Amino acid sequence: MKVEKRDWDPKHFGESLQEGLKFAQGKPAKVKVEDLRIRLTGAVIKDARQVLKVSQPQFARLMAVSPETVKKWEQGKNPIPAAVGYWAEGLKTHPAITKNLLFEMAGKYSVGH
Repeated sequence: MKVEKRDWDPKHFGESLQEGLKFAQGKPAKVKVEDLRIRLTGAVIKDARQVLKVSQPQFARLMAVSPETVKKWEQGKNPIPAAVGYWAEGLKTHPAITKNLLFEMAGKYSVGH
């Protein structure tokens, strides 16, 4: 399903991403976990890092995983979770908004960047 620009609401997008980050960090969240309907590759994660201008360890802190996990995602050795995929897709389709939300939420949850 493609979201039309006129149907896209930044408030709901931000709320969804915030809940996804809580879920990824193991905190209580109001989310429905579902399969990501796109195929992600390591290149998508690397592209997301480039949009953010962060290293693998910095991206790992933002996603609440180890640097080794990010490395394995980029090498295609580990599957990429849907929550991370949604962030990566957000960075591709709405880079400025997604980047601001991610860094804002990272600060709130002391993940850092």
